[in-house]
Amino acid sequence: MSMCKGTRNGSSCGMLLYRCVRCGHVGCNQVSNSACSNMGFNTGRCVRCGNSQTERIR
Repeated sequence: MSMCKGTRNGSSCGMLLYRCVRCGHVGCNQVSNSACSNMGFNTGRCVRCGNSQTERIR
């Protein structure tokens, strides 16, 4: 499993990475806006295109 290398609350994030099946955007999934510097999804929706279909990056 690929882990997020972004920062969250001043330390490394470490959450799983996902890819949007529609636009290819990659990032971790967070429940609050701007929670991680590499956030790609907010509550399961792509922050770039709004799609909810994702695949976990291995």
